Amino acid sequence: MKNLTIRSFSLAGGREVNEDAVRQGERGRRVVGVAADGLGGEGGGDVASRLAADEALRILLEANRLSPALMRNIMERVNSTVLAQQFSTGIRMMTTLAVAAVEGRRVLLAHLGDTRVYRFRNGRLIYCSSDHSVTQKLVDSGEITREQMRTHETRNLLLKCLGQMETPSPGIRQGWMLGNERLLLCTDGFWEKFSDGELCRAMAGGSVEEILSGLEKTALQRTDAESDNISALLIG
Repeated sequence: MKNLTIRSFSLAGGREVNEDAVRQGERGRRVVGVAADGLGGEGGGDVASRLAADEALRILLEANRLSPALMRNIMERVNSTVLAQQFSTGIRMMTTLAVAAVEGRRVLLAHLGDTRVYRFRNGRLIYCSSDHSVTQKLVDSGEITREQMRTHETRNLLLKCLGQMETPSPGIRQGWMLGNERLLLCTDGFWEKFSDGELCRAMAGGSVEEILSGLEKTALQRTDAESDNISALLIG
């Protein structure tokens, strides 16, 4: 297995404050990427996403072994951290969280909320996480199409996120990474700007740096004053 490259960007988009947080790190053969999208007024969103991203990255890099149980533990510990911050400041804050860890050929993915994890192989989409959102429920029930999610009026209504009293129940997936694969983590401000077909075409060729630079340029071209924060991380 070739050495993996990891790159990321996080932009304010059309907002004054960037409430997204993206982190990356490596330890030996382990490569880790984290993306979070904060929610909450009075500056709470950016605090929540930063706390979540920092803690998730630290745990993933320090852990002796990657496992689904570790991913569940990360979500629970991050949830407790965000709740503690809520109680100490009196500010309501929540965040989504998506993580990807690769060690050797093993891949472990987890997410909560609508920050997504995509997996591409030879330019084909072989996996996309299912959002914990009202809009995803509408897609699952056949009321709207997957493409309509990007502009639907309920697209910002989440069913799950971190910073709630309920025990987190993240989506978790594990597998083996083969040649010419790319893992993409991105917040909704990024994926709303691209169709699945556009992402597949972007992933079909070029280095990780070239792919992400091209996607960033296109995302900025599609950004206006109403646009959300735009964040993405690519491993390949």
